[in-house]
Amino acid sequence: MGNIIVDFARDCCNKYFKKKIIFQIRVCGPAQSGKTTFVKHLLHNKFLKVKPTEGLSVEKIDFEEFTVIIWDSRHAIEDNESINRLDIDALIYFVDLSDHGRLKIAKKKFFKALQDYNNVEHFLIVASKHDKKQCMLLEHVRDELKLDHIVDRNCHLVACSSKTGYEIESSMNWLFNQLMIKRKRNTCFVK
Repeated sequence: MGNIIVDFARDCCNKYFKKKIIFQIRVCGPAQSGKTTFVKHLLHNKFLKVKPTEGLSVEKIDFEEFTVIIWDSRHAIEDNESINRLDIDALIYFVDLSDHGRLKIAKKKFFKALQDYNNVEHFLIVASKHDKKQCMLLEHVRDELKLDHIVDRNCHLVACSSKTGYEIESSMNWLFNQLMIKRKRNTCFVK
């Protein structure tokens, strides 16, 4: 309930003072699942080779109607208490489609993320590295994460490739649409 009031007040002030809406998005998932490469592709609209993230990486992306701040770190969710206290609007969770052996780890961390971010409504689950050979099927990931059984969150699973750009734009459009719909529901009518 507190988040709704905070969102409402923030949006009213932003609208009244003609400021952009700011969305805080947390990126998480197992190490080397493609989180940072995905974020860099969003920023530069092309594939960039990246090193594993050290510490915390905060990226800001400006769009016409809103600004997105993306929080990315290689550490486990519980190691980032300062991020957990932020008013996170959405979560992007990564599963590496090419790494069959780590799906159980991804599943465990996914349920931990659901628990730790119990106030976050929108979860974009990115099945990354779709371009690699012998990837898992998306339906297998959906079944393992039990996405059809999650009724209290808006979860969207999509196969992506940061190397080719496959489905990055459409997956983010889905997320931004969900966030804008939520904001419009909670925004006052001050002009």
